[in-house]
Parts: sequence; structure tokens; C-alpha cells
Amino acid sequence: MAANEIKAPPYIFQAYKDPVAVTLTLTGYVPDNNAHAALVAAAGRNSSTKGVDNIKASLGAPSGFAKRGGAGAGRAVAAFHGYFGSVDREVSSRASLL
Repeated sequence: MAANEIKAPPYIFQAYKDPVAVTLTLTGYVPDNNAHAALVAAAGRNSSTKGVDNIKASLGAPSGFAKRGGAGAGRAVAAFHGYFGSVDREVSSRASLL
């Protein structure tokens, strides 16, 4: 990388379900307001869990980002205790199903 080249920070989205507080916290970035609305809707589908929306719109999302994020948020909310994270094109998740 050249000395004056600008490198974009990673594009991050996370969904974390806390069974004690009965919340699903969404943090990170989405490409636009439509993706934002879709992620919040996916997270709230079939759930009595309270949503905490800390998402911000930002440029630079990798291809397919909103689709992966919606699927991950839906999986996190379905779990008793769950986490879904996406950094650029890498995805990680973990869940406890009781």
C-alpha cells in the first residue's frame, strides 16, 4: 500500500441476543435505509424480544451484505442466546438453543 493510500475500515454488522435482558441488539453499518429497515424487520420477526437498533447507514458494503445480515439477525433472534457477526465478507455465529 502506498504511503498516502486510503484504506476503508472493515464493514461490520452484529446482532446479539441477550436472554437475561430479553433484547436483540443490532450494531454496525448497513448500505442504505432500505437495508436498515429490512434488517430491523428480520430481527423482529416472530419474536417477543425487545430490539435495540444501533445501526448506521454507510457506504462501502460488500456485495450481498444486507441479505447475509438479515439471515443472521433472524438466526440470532431464534436462539435462546445468540450472536451473529459479519465483517466485510467473513461471517461468524454462535447460539444456544434451549
